[in-house]
Amino acid sequence: MASDLGYDEIRRAEYAERLAILEQQFCRAPNPIYAWFAVAMIASFNSSQHSRVQSGTALPELEWSDWLLRYLGRAAFQIVRETDFVVPDEPGDTDMTSPGTVTDRLPGIFGFTRRGWNAFDELKRLNEAERSRIVFLRERKRGASRRDAMEAALNASGLESDRALERRWQLLRRAWGDET
Repeated sequence: MASDLGYDEIRRAEYAERLAILEQQFCRAPNPIYAWFAVAMIASFNSSQHSRVQSGTALPELEWSDWLLRYLGRAAFQIVRETDFVVPDEPGDTDMTSPGTVTDRLPGIFGFTRRGWNAFDELKRLNEAERSRIVFLRERKRGASRRDAMEAALNASGLESDRALERRWQLLRRAWGDET
């Protein structure tokens, strides 16, 4: 069991580091996907520790960061406001109006969509930009000229021009705080 505890300590430290990175990314480019990655990590780690409580080998839970609680709180407030939910007097009683229209608005409430923007499309563009940047850097490391490395990155990205690729990399630097 001691070896398991060591693994969990390492995993907890890695998760804490990743959570700090997700917070930085969310602050730079408030894509709610970063918040949901954080929710999944915290929930996964904390639930894995619940079974260890009885044996006394549980590590402290990962804390719910203020930025994450603010995001979830805003979304919860909007859901309650949109549904016109009334706290029931008796268990089992519900009074909620127009749930169908609320479900249509949930992506916006959670911040996944807004006029002309979609969190999933944005993340896809960022991931594609990162892959093309990796191709560019790999080719340069192999000794390719800047032009040849750029050509390889363009082929990997599917974009048409150096300028379009540079704009995508600029978006990546803004969103992820990359220094390259």
